[in-house]
Amino acid sequence: MSYNQPYTIQVPYHGSNSVRYPKSENGGTLNVAYSGTVPAQIVIHIDTGPFDGSVSRVNGHIDLLTGAVVVMNAAQVAAINQTAREVSGSLLNGFFGTIKAELSQQLQALDSAIKAAFGLIQEQGKGVSQKTLQMEKDFNRITSRYVTLFSDLDRECYKRIYELDKPAFQLSQNIQKKLIYETISGEGAKHFIALHEEASTKLMLLTSSFFRKARDIIKTLGAYISQETRITALINSFLGNEPVEDKTSLLLPVVFTESDTLEGGRDRTFRENYTCFLSNALSPEQRSHISHSIDAYCRGEASSHWKEPGEKGKVLLDREFRALAEAEFAETPDDGEDAAAKRRVYDELMKLWNNRSFLIL
Repeated sequence: MSYNQPYTIQVPYHGSNSVRYPKSENGGTLNVAYSGTVPAQIVIHIDTGPFDGSVSRVNGHIDLLTGAVVVMNAAQVAAINQTAREVSGSLLNGFFGTIKAELSQQLQALDSAIKAAFGLIQEQGKGVSQKTLQMEKDFNRITSRYVTLFSDLDRECYKRIYELDKPAFQLSQNIQKKLIYETISGEGAKHFIALHEEASTKLMLLTSSFFRKARDIIKTLGAYISQETRITALINSFLGNEPVEDKTSLLLPVVFTESDTLEGGRDRTFRENYTCFLSNALSPEQRSHISHSIDAYCRGEASSHWKEPGEKGKVLLDREFRALAEAEFAETPDDGEDAAAKRRVYDELMKLWNNRSFLIL
């Protein structure tokens, strides 16, 4: 793009000239010298039209070259991908074809071996089944013969033993019949009667328990219902009908706290926070009014007078704080990670307390 650049320069000049002056007493010519500077304004016009045209032509050629490179790159990438797909397809097909043929041959060989082994196992199984049936028949025949023999021997042995100890067997039968069976029958009758009597007794006890519990519930309900009446009577007994001429002051506990926190990133600054804690028995309007008054009093330098506490106050505060700290950490076990963590907290807390500095109103 063509542009103009103006410049201002100072052009010096000097010289001499002959001056004629008219005749006087002594007329003639006089040689006079002169010098000085003259400002000159020069504007340089720079014509960039040919250069801009050549730049535009070069840009066009570069764009055409870029398009040709992109097209050639895309064609080359497509050709490479196609060649890669064809090569990989050939490799995969050939590999899987070879593996498939090999597996087919191995499967046929294994199938033939398995069928031959299975036929042999079936023949051996048939032979084992026949042997098992034959052995079962032989065992049952031998068992039946020996069972009959041992049964006859048992009966003959029982008869001989019974005849040898016949008085003892008779005594045992009589004792078993009279002492055991008759005792069990009598105890059964006793238990049956006792169960019926116990059921009736339990029913009476349960009824009595229900009656007592119902009476206690009615008594408790009566005491709860008459509780308000008793409380009202007690309050009335404490109060007196004495008129109050002037307004009386109502004292309420108030806690005003001031804290500062470190905020910000690289340029950290301290930020002060003020909080006023009041009783929840007050209404929101009363809490707001008292909070504003306390805040104005505690933060105002003209009305509040902060000073250090006396020695007696410091001793009392130190004793109460240490008692609370010991009570808080006294139940901590002596071993474990929790004990170590609480011990570090306790040590840090006592370090901060020993380095304390505070004022009171």
